[in-house]
Amino acid sequence: MRIFIDGRTIKQNPSGVGLWNIRLTNELLKKNIGKIYLLTQKNCDYPFATDPNFNNSMPLKLTIIEASHADRFVSLNRFLYEQLFLIGIIQRINPHVAHFTDSFGIPLLLSNKIKTVLTVHDLIPLTPYKEYLNQFQLLLYKLSVQISVRRADRIVAISDKTKEDLIALLKLPDKNISVIYDGIDKSMDFSKKDLDGVWKRLSKEYGLVNNQYIFYLGGFGKRRNVPTLIDVFHKALREKIIPASYKLVLCGRISHAKKEALENIAKIKYMVRKLQLEYNVLFIDYVSDLEKTVFTNNCLFFLSLSFYEGFGLGPIEALKHNKATIFTRVGIWKSYDRENAFIVENPLSTLEILDKIQQLLRTNLKESRDFENLLQFIKQFSWKSMANEYFDLYRSQQE
Repeated sequence: MRIFIDGRTIKQNPSGVGLWNIRLTNELLKKNIGKIYLLTQKNCDYPFATDPNFNNSMPLKLTIIEASHADRFVSLNRFLYEQLFLIGIIQRINPHVAHFTDSFGIPLLLSNKIKTVLTVHDLIPLTPYKEYLNQFQLLLYKLSVQISVRRADRIVAISDKTKEDLIALLKLPDKNISVIYDGIDKSMDFSKKDLDGVWKRLSKEYGLVNNQYIFYLGGFGKRRNVPTLIDVFHKALREKIIPASYKLVLCGRISHAKKEALENIAKIKYMVRKLQLEYNVLFIDYVSDLEKTVFTNNCLFFLSLSFYEGFGLGPIEALKHNKATIFTRVGIWKSYDRENAFIVENPLSTLEILDKIQQLLRTNLKESRDFENLLQFIKQFSWKSMANEYFDLYRSQQE
């Protein structure tokens, strides 16, 4: 079986869909699969040659193809490449299945003899959170999405929420959409020596004390609702719910963030100055897996107040570390249909969020049934089971 995978989101220090593509391809290469043709962006800087998950399979089971454009979520270069040039590349490969993994990107005139699978992670630009797109880019996005969902032989949503959006926003029939949940990384088995060494460095560099800071990891787009997070933190300090010495650590991509994200960060920093929280609020750029683990392990609790997610990995990763986590009912958590002391129903209600923080700090909620239920819920998510479902889907397209 020959499989073409659109992996143009892959880059060094991958996150989001790029990391998703890495994990999917890693798992597929472990299977009895004939050949994978992986399309990457121009000058892709991911270290395939030194990653044994890839290097050991090249060129026997894996061929990497480089696109003629850099990774851009929406651009005219990308659209023209897909509609004019990608067709020829795919048809020369003649795969049994072409898998488009970035929610759109299928060429309109691609031969119907080639079966196509489209994974849709989210439809953020069709929601009120039109992040990072100008009017022309939004037009291109809408056009490409419409082409892709009409040409796809099978559409896969990564969560029940994304499937709902596909039906509501694009008027697609339920029967055309499968749901395959994302996997999540296992808690990495770092040595105590490494964990202690990195904590010693980070605590000294940022003035952190174990269990005396709240941790947020994610982006700075408007849908992430970071201003409310800061407002909640400010009120928690003012009302003495937490001591004045406690800190809020905001961690996410900054140095290579998009223009709109940088503008949002500037506004958030202004808010921090206005509230006189410069001592308490720390902005930290992209961190390694080891540093992320250390920040998570040593925080008081993890806090995420996002308005919208396709899946929403942040809270799940914190829970994998057995860390108390307060978060909103978005993405995959729309499928969790029970009330829970850790789940925020209204991401703009500082009253509700502060009440949950007080509950967490007054009682040992980590020993509660609510916490155990969350841990049980996330056990179903694994990269291996995700790849198994895609592998079965590929084979079904051959029948």
